[in-house]
Amino acid sequence: MLYVSLFDAYQIEPGMTVHVAPANVRKEEFGLLQGEVIAVSTEPAPYERMLQVTGSDSVAQMLLADGLLAEVEIRLLADDETPTGYAWTSASGPDQQLVAGIFSTGNIIVSAEKPIDLVLTNFSRLFGGES
Repeated sequence: MLYVSLFDAYQIEPGMTVHVAPANVRKEEFGLLQGEVIAVSTEPAPYERMLQVTGSDSVAQMLLADGLLAEVEIRLLADDETPTGYAWTSASGPDQQLVAGIFSTGNIIVSAEKPIDLVLTNFSRLFGGES
């Protein structure tokens, strides 16, 4: 489960790519877990639900301090070739099992354009071409 601002939740759709960085894994060395969005709430997540998900009053309170948040349900992609059993963005991830309840940060890819496409579009606009 990821929590995002309620405003951002409206840009997220099921099937979008998710990258997750567990706090106990060095992402510079092992990369990020790969996943996908399963469901997105467009209602603010209540304290009781955050408490149920996190199992911690202090964490639920900390999340609430960030403002109105929506829940994004994600699924990590399986990969039987890695020690963790999950797909990673680089190599095979760490040589350790993942433990439930580890705090993580996540990024949801809402748009993907190649940098060269952005350069060419802006170049074309600068010199009178169509975009």
